[in-house]
Amino acid sequence: MKTTMKLGMAAACLALCLAAGGCSEGVPATTIASAPILGETDAVPERSGEWALSGGSALALAGRALEIRGPSGATKVAEGVIGLPALSADGARFAFAREKTGEFGTEILAVARVDGVWSTPRALARDGTPDLVAISEDGRDVAYVAGADGIAAVWIVPFEGGAPVQLTNVGLHREGKGPPAGFVPIPYRVPPRFAEGKLVWTARDGEHEAVLP
Repeated sequence: MKTTMKLGMAAACLALCLAAGGCSEGVPATTIASAPILGETDAVPERSGEWALSGGSALALAGRALEIRGPSGATKVAEGVIGLPALSADGARFAFAREKTGEFGTEILAVARVDGVWSTPRALARDGTPDLVAISEDGRDVAYVAGADGIAAVWIVPFEGGAPVQLTNVGLHREGKGPPAGFVPIPYRVPPRFAEGKLVWTARDGEHEAVLP
């Protein structure tokens, strides 16, 4: 497992305890005791790629740096990016997770092309080390995984901003080392995806889904 990512297992992908019960080997007991979440993913390695944006530009991820490349040059979007960005079908909106600047944790940021100009990244979610970002095809909603209410769950928030809504594990609480009764496993490494009025994802134990509000 790579150790170059500052947040490692805890912040990058919520890898603090195995959802099957018990804590994963190699994670210090003090880290587990202070963790507000109960997840089951492993740290995601650094990735790179390039995606077409509206207006003839491209979104490029090199290591952990994200930038928009256009005819007149490149514009830096963010550093410390975790995982891959998620783009709307028309390429006019995208969202991504990154490390918070100057503090522990991660945040979900959104960028849109308005009147031919790309906006400054705007925070959509900052609680519970959010990660594994997905966006609906029409760009209206952003889904992600976070432990904002004390346990790992799938969340959704409007792209334009607003209060995030928890879709899974609502009202559940920690019960010892293992997951509580009724716990729905979170996505394993790959973000959830929007499909016909619901979110679907693959966890360690198979496929899961949640109806959109």
